[in-house]
Amino acid sequence: MRRVDCLRCGRVTERIAWLEPASRLTRRLQAWLEALLQLLPISHVSRLTGIHWHTLKQLDKRRLDAAVGTFEPGDVRCLVMDEFALHKGHRYATVIMDAERTRVLWVGHGNSREAIRPFFELLGERCQRIEAVAMDMNTAFDLEVKRHCPQAEVVYDLFHVVARYGREVIDRIRVDQANLLRDDKPARKVVKQSRWLLLRNRENLKDGQAVQLQELLAANQPLATVYVLKDALKGSLVRPHCAGGLAALAKLAAACSGQRSGAAPTLCPESAQIRPWHPRKRPLPPAHQRPGRREQPHQGDQADGLWLPGL
Repeated sequence: MRRVDCLRCGRVTERIAWLEPASRLTRRLQAWLEALLQLLPISHVSRLTGIHWHTLKQLDKRRLDAAVGTFEPGDVRCLVMDEFALHKGHRYATVIMDAERTRVLWVGHGNSREAIRPFFELLGERCQRIEAVAMDMNTAFDLEVKRHCPQAEVVYDLFHVVARYGREVIDRIRVDQANLLRDDKPARKVVKQSRWLLLRNRENLKDGQAVQLQELLAANQPLATVYVLKDALKGSLVRPHCAGGLAALAKLAAACSGQRSGAAPTLCPESAQIRPWHPRKRPLPPAHQRPGRREQPHQGDQADGLWLPGL
């Protein structure tokens, strides 16, 4: 490009219609590269064209900023929040979506309260219109939503609710039963080694494990109780509009716990009418002290416990 001296503007660079100012790529080449970047990874486009990876990355960032850079939440009522790993070493980012339109609204670095606060500041007065927010059991997400959207219902996802039930209820009952059987070494060994057998879904059991599980539940009433309640809990989350409510889950727990002697009850979770489960703020009993060789609960189980009626 030529540089010219203008009587009014001084020394300037010649303007060319098909080239962006201070750019080494023509408009047509940029359009072709942007089309390739929507189909192929940046490294593949770099090897194909011979253009440096960082140049293509900057071009792709400008394309994305022009396409979706403007924050337009619209009439959003339900949000979905989740975190994902950027690199190894616990470096995370947070993505927030509109649950009804399945559209990404905002992405930011980090998963703390300070990291997601800019989203709610951008949302402004629209925070009062939020009716529900789905998330995992991230305390930072929960506290920030309650601060900016106190009227919104917080909905925990199925995986984390069932995982926490298995960690804080089934594992603790299993530890208690193993400690009670410390004088019966063979029976104690069977209970201690049954962790994944109790946590695994029935459809994922391997050959022979179904019979082993049935024998374990028939021999140990408390484990049978919490196992049946696990299926009932999953059913209450998968079918949230069933009638009957939490009282049915309480009756199911009472029926299980009331049969301390004899065989384990053969109860079908689908026979109970259940409504959505909700946690209750009540701390769990302290972890077992260790005189002797008693099995200890998992060290990560220090949060507020899950409340189960009838237990």
